[in-house]
Amino acid sequence: MMKSIISAIAVTALSSGAALAQSVSAGFPDTVTQALKDFGHNAETTEDSYGDPMIEANYGDLKYAILFYGCKDNANCQDLQFRASFERGDGTTDEQIFGFNGEWMVGKTYVGTTGSAIIEHPIMGVDGMARASFERTLTRWVSAMEDFYKLLYES
Repeated sequence: MMKSIISAIAVTALSSGAALAQSVSAGFPDTVTQALKDFGHNAETTEDSYGDPMIEANYGDLKYAILFYGCKDNANCQDLQFRASFERGDGTTDEQIFGFNGEWMVGKTYVGTTGSAIIEHPIMGVDGMARASFERTLTRWVSAMEDFYKLLYES
């Protein structure tokens, strides 16, 4: 009987570890960084000016950051925000930047205080998000970021 209980505990512990390895959590920034790398992005975990985790990443020539929100004492974060900032191309208008919002489900665009063009995408409650769901979000983020970049430089 005791062997059965110990075996059951061991199996539960192993499967919990496997589930964590297969999920992405804002509370564990390295799971996000590793998922990015596994999906072909360059990524490094750093921290923002408040001491909260932050990921600096790029996919090809497009650089972006993932900011962590809902943190308690710079840890145990709950939410993520993808963010990219670009200098505006010649002739790109505010109307074009704001117009992007009506065409895309992923990515809110606006003009920053320095005049840069910014695209952001929040993800709330990232606590054990399946890697397949994260990959889908990441694919949509990259697509929106690429199209926003084209809007800025090819319009």
